[in-house]
Order: sequence, then C-alpha cells, then structure tokens
Amino acid sequence: MAESVVKEILFKRWVVTANAILLAYSIATTFRDAFSPEVQQKYQLNLLLHHWSWQTWIAIFAIGNFLVVLHGARLAINRRDNERDAMARELEEIKNTKPRIRLKEPDAIYCEPVDHNFKDQHGNVIFTQTVPFLKVRFINDPLVL
Repeated sequence: MAESVVKEILFKRWVVTANAILLAYSIATTFRDAFSPEVQQKYQLNLLLHHWSWQTWIAIFAIGNFLVVLHGARLAINRRDNERDAMARELEEIKNTKPRIRLKEPDAIYCEPVDHNFKDQHGNVIFTQTVPFLKVRFINDPLVL
C-alpha cells in the first residue's frame, strides 16, 4: 500500500513538471559553471530567484514537503474509505443473494420404499429387503430485491 501511495504522490503531473524544471535548472547551472567567471556572471541564473535568506528557503522547502505528505495521507485515507465502501456493498450483495432453503410444499416430507441389498464380504447378495426411506424436498427461494 505504501508503494501505491508513493506512486500517487510522485507521478502527479505537477510533481513531474516541478522535477523537470529543477532538472533543467541544474543542467543549465552545471554547463554555466564550466565557463570562465565572466561568462558565469553574465548567465547568472540565480538572478531569477528572490534573494531570501537560507532560513526562508529551508522553511519554504519544509512547508512544501509537509504539504506533499499531507496530500499523500489524504489520498491514502480516501483510498481506504473507498475500499471500505466497496467491501460493504459487496457484503450487502452477498447477504442479499444468500440461498433461502424452504420446504417444497405440498407434501415436502414423505416416505418412499427403497430396496436394499444386504451383501456378504465377497459381494454376494444375502437377501433383499424393502425399507421405508424418509425423503424431504427443498427449494431455494432467494430474496428478490
């Protein structure tokens, strides 16, 4: 379950877009740093960012991470609730489709004569006797909604 929550968090469109922007920024900074200090100064990418203290950037990063974790927790709770509701519907469906066995009226219980062969240990018939056999007839009368 944790893997699916991580997939839901990390593979959202906005997360992929933000990561692509950071990757492009990192690649551009890496190429820029390979040149002389004059070229580095000319193509300074940090001029696009606000000049806040490092504590402010850490706070923004921490709040962003907290919001991502909060979003993942909400997704996990929603999935759990949806699964619970689906299981409750399935259980209700099973409950409603249980067989309801009833006696098949009229004459649900009756006796029927049955011939029974008594045999010895070699399989030879010793004698045959007709015995009464109690029979009960049932039907399935399921609950119809």
